[in-house]
Amino acid sequence: MHIQSWKATYRGLVPDKFLDEDVYEDRRQQWLNKLPFQTDTQCVQLAYDDTDNQPVGFVVCEYVEAKEKDMVYIDHLHVMPGHWHGRGIGTALLDAACDWSRAKGFHKVYLYVMEQNTQAVRFYDRKGWFHDQTLITHMARDLPVDTRRYTISLDSLHRGTE
Repeated sequence: MHIQSWKATYRGLVPDKFLDEDVYEDRRQQWLNKLPFQTDTQCVQLAYDDTDNQPVGFVVCEYVEAKEKDMVYIDHLHVMPGHWHGRGIGTALLDAACDWSRAKGFHKVYLYVMEQNTQAVRFYDRKGWFHDQTLITHMARDLPVDTRRYTISLDSLHRGTE
């Protein structure tokens, strides 16, 4: 699910060569390093298709004190191609991450979005997230990736009116 969503999302934003590489083992190791999924500092939520009960999306959020004190980091939010628009899956996953963060006593959440991913940028803008002017370029397999940080104050969110 992660690889399919990742490839579909970034096709046209990064070179095809990068996306067409075999990343299965790399992603497998990445997920093994995150096990167990549910801890005091990490949460993984899945979304399922109502018709066939198959997973169609997931969100991973974690508190890493070394990264940002008193903030939860959304490391992944992926929705399967074909389920992106109009079904509320991304919104439900984002809400689940914020709910988990709030329940753990945090007041702020942040994530990074690839600058060229205008679909995601619009999504977070519509949801009331704030681009705090933090821009980071990191290397992904020798490819520079420009990202912008988005944050949201959980105190400003009111369930049912988001």
